[in-house]
Amino acid sequence: MIARELGVSVQTVCLWRKRIARHGVQRIREGERSGHPPRITHEARLQLIALACEAQEPEGRLTPTLDEIAAHAAERGVVEQISRSEVPRILQAGEPAPGPAMAAQSRPGFSREDVARQSG
Repeated sequence: MIARELGVSVQTVCLWRKRIARHGVQRIREGERSGHPPRITHEARLQLIALACEAQEPEGRLTPTLDEIAAHAAERGVVEQISRSEVPRILQAGEPAPGPAMAAQSRPGFSREDVARQSG
């Protein structure tokens, strides 16, 4: 029942119950995370998202390519190096895509009621 409520597996619930029994709730919250620290910091991730939003007018495009984002990030010292394939993972992990209601807020002349009528 706990697993279903939390949307996790029974195995995950069992693992956390054992950890809490062994270390206590407070220690679990304060404990260090396993694994290495992230190579790309939260601040660098935000800067990569900002780079992706920069217009590329000289090239005639509204947004840069993945290769351009990676190159600009290294040139500007946002990251030491980043692969082209890592860029979309970081961008996709940013804000979730807006739903119809959010899209309506950004379009002049459209309201939430318009969206509701179109989708209903």
